[in-house]
Order: sequence, then C-alpha cells, then structure tokens
Amino acid sequence: MPVLAFDLMLGVFQDGLRPRVNLTSTAHQVPTALLSEDRSAVEILPAKQMKVWTLKRGTDSSLHVLVMASQIIGSRGLDIFLSLLPWTVHAVAVGAKDYWQVSLEELPRALRELYSGDSLVIIVDAYDAVLMPCNRSLVQEFAAFKKDIVWGAEKQCFPNAKACLSCNARYDSASEVRDCEAFPYLNGGGVIGRAQALAEMFDWMRIQRGQLLIGKDDQENKMHFYNHHRDTVALDHRQRIFTNMFRMEHDGFRLRE
Repeated sequence: MPVLAFDLMLGVFQDGLRPRVNLTSTAHQVPTALLSEDRSAVEILPAKQMKVWTLKRGTDSSLHVLVMASQIIGSRGLDIFLSLLPWTVHAVAVGAKDYWQVSLEELPRALRELYSGDSLVIIVDAYDAVLMPCNRSLVQEFAAFKKDIVWGAEKQCFPNAKACLSCNARYDSASEVRDCEAFPYLNGGGVIGRAQALAEMFDWMRIQRGQLLIGKDDQENKMHFYNHHRDTVALDHRQRIFTNMFRMEHDGFRLRE
C-alpha cells in the first residue's frame, strides 16, 4: 500500500476510536474502522462499546437521573419508578450480568458525555425506589449539605464492619452525632452530586477495586470512598433526600416537610 494511502487509512482508524455521541438514538457509539493492507481488510474494534439508553424525557431540567439497569423491559418496578419522576432518566449497564463492574466502566463516560460538570445528577442502582409526594426540593436539600456528593444512609453496616466508622469517630458536635445515630451507615442504593465529582468518584473506585484495595462488593467500595473523602462527601443521616427502610420499623415512618 502506498505510504499516503496508509496514512489516510491510519487517520480514519484513529478518528474512529474517538467516542462520538448520537443523541437521536441515545446510544454512545465508538465506530469501527477498516485498515487495509495487501488487499486484505481487517476490522478494528474498540475493546468496549458503551450505550446509554434514554428511558424518559423529563420536563424538569434542574436534575438528571441515571439508573444502573440490568433489566429495562418487563420491569413493573421500573415502570412505577419512571412514572413518578419529572426528570430525564438514562440507563447504563443495560443487560449486564456483573452490573457493578460494567457500571464502573460506563458511569464515568456517561456522566462526562451526557452532562456538564456542574450538572446535578441522581444515580440509583435498582428500581425499588419511589419519589415521595412532599414539597421538599431535592436541589435545595442537596445545596444545604455544602458537599460535592451525598449518599443515602441506613441502619445496617454491610458487608464489612471494619469499613464502618462510628458516629463519634466521624463527627465532633453532639448534634451531628445525634443525627448520625439514627441512620449511621452509607447506603449504596442512591447518590446525588455534581456530574464531574461523581465521575471522579467512580474512577477512583474502579482503580482501587482493580488493585484489590477496597474489596469487591459495591457497597464496600462506596464505603471506602466515603471514608477517604469525608471532606467532600456527606451521608443523608436525616433522610432529607433518601429514605432507606431496610431494617427499619415501618410503623415509625412518616413524611415531614
């Protein structure tokens, strides 16, 4: 092959490896490229191909929702969840068997390609969630924390008790300790934050998990991230954004403005 022709083909190949966004199909495609030599054609494929699915177009642009969705067809829980939300909802890890490993690879790209760095995004990992009918603004509640990221909180420390710090070890004031004691520990089912901060968080977890430094379980990965970044990450101990009812006395549950 003439040098000029080879250079042109190489340029096509390199350009083909750059991620492109097709907003009409909502799929994030990395196109294939062909590199020809000696009249043979070789199809060059990237190692991974990520697709982001749009599950709903919302009417409120103040907030965005990402779902780690292993199943999007025939899920009654997902249908109910979507029907309650006024925001646009996208899904990653669709159909993935190991949804957490795939999510760690796809979430940073999705957060950077779909949103501006300061966009406010909620990420949930399942469909067992509902938006409760109260007048509270999630955007204002997030701003009140004055943190980049806020995770839900729960009563149970799972799966590694060694990764859970006591309330007294984390907080100085009596009021903070008192708030913490009701729901002391991180719940990995829901998180809200700025898109860039969330992308960097998942990058950190993917790298640390790959080096076997923070365990393999997703909840444990998230707990380790929180322990290392408490200056920029908060837990919603007072249930202002996320309410987690695992191992909670349901007759004690009530809505409060």
